[in-house]
Amino acid sequence: IERENILVQTMEGRKQKAREGKWNGGFAPYGYELVNGELQIAEDEAEIIRLIYDKFIHTNMGISAIAAWLNQHGYKKKKRQNNTLDAFAASFIKGVLDNPVYCGKLAYGRRKNEKVSGTRNEYRIVKQENYMLHDGIHEGIISETDWELAHQKREKTGVKYEKTHSLDHEHILSGILRCPLCGSGMYGNVNRKKKKDGTLYKDYFYYACKHRRLVDGHKCGYRKQWSEEKINNAVEEVIRKLVKNPKFEEAILNKIGSRIDTEEIEKEIEGLEKQHRQLTGAKARLGQQMDNLDIMDKFYEKKYQDMETRLYRLYDEIEGVENSIEEVKNRLLNIQQQKISEENVYQFLLYFDKLYDKFTDLEKKEFLNSFVEQVDIYEQEQPDGRFLKHIKFRFPVYFGDRETQELCWDNESTVETVCLLGKRKPDAKVKIGIDMDDYYRIRENAESK
Repeated sequence: IERENILVQTMEGRKQKAREGKWNGGFAPYGYELVNGELQIAEDEAEIIRLIYDKFIHTNMGISAIAAWLNQHGYKKKKRQNNTLDAFAASFIKGVLDNPVYCGKLAYGRRKNEKVSGTRNEYRIVKQENYMLHDGIHEGIISETDWELAHQKREKTGVKYEKTHSLDHEHILSGILRCPLCGSGMYGNVNRKKKKDGTLYKDYFYYACKHRRLVDGHKCGYRKQWSEEKINNAVEEVIRKLVKNPKFEEAILNKIGSRIDTEEIEKEIEGLEKQHRQLTGAKARLGQQMDNLDIMDKFYEKKYQDMETRLYRLYDEIEGVENSIEEVKNRLLNIQQQKISEENVYQFLLYFDKLYDKFTDLEKKEFLNSFVEQVDIYEQEQPDGRFLKHIKFRFPVYFGDRETQELCWDNESTVETVCLLGKRKPDAKVKIGIDMDDYYRIRENAESK
């Protein structure tokens, strides 16, 4: 009973420290460093924190997209404590966005150390929905306004829009097609309009830029709407031309079944798991020492508090190692899944002409998302009828007499451009302007005949 009373007093002391806005021990969160027991901004890390919040608040990027963007643009995560990775993972971004410490607050009781029922020295960390939140004495890296904006977006994330029309339709290249002006993903939209009798015209689907805010603060002004059918057909035609190359099948068959080297990653996992076993053992031994303390010792309370502080540090270290293990295992899984995905795509490409047209829109979208990384277009259709400028694939393909992951048609004299993109339009053209209301009236008259 006395031991429990002391533990309660100790926890009350930690709560009071939180109420005063003081750091309660353990490692400083990324973006901060501990100076005389207080949190101070570490500017070399704080830049990343600000960037994460800026991308999350002011763009359409989600957690995974931000992690990928940071890695692709050469940002490195500073290695701290037991973390051996300098790459950014979605779990890290999530942790940053969900931690109020970055707006100058201190949370207490977000995790609770509970003893496992039926054991003597086994404890587990349980996340709590309700916890204390107080103003910290430390300086926030972001404003409370930005924290609230990010928090609101996090609460909305994952809500799926339920379709009510054109249920079988999918915007096949949504996000893959890039705006020729700002470089952001273009997304599928629908133009839906009623006839005079109240029935609906056939839906018109198109790709358009979301007019994101650019680096200089201005919004992208690209207004052109591209017919989904036109863009989709052009990309599909490129793939058809690729797979008809006699050397394409031979090159693909050589790739299927090839090994991937994951030895370094597996060694990293092995080292982290060994470290985890050592820390878990140290935690168990410390728990046993706490249980064996002499309650009659006049220094019992101080010894218990010291051991408890060490125990919390061990939990922080264990959590850090567990996060590292999760990140490395995810990296290994991604490599293995990409290999499987790559082989599946290659297998499908061998029979592309026979299978693709039988696919549903959703199946087409899933396939193209697994094979095509990016499609770039010109701002306007070129005089010779071209509008595709560049395609980047997720895996190497065989084109002409070489292996490549990209096809580019920015040279107007390139003969392959005409061959790959299909029909060349006549030189003589008559451009007719027509607004959408006139278009629907004309179509309605035509349909009624």
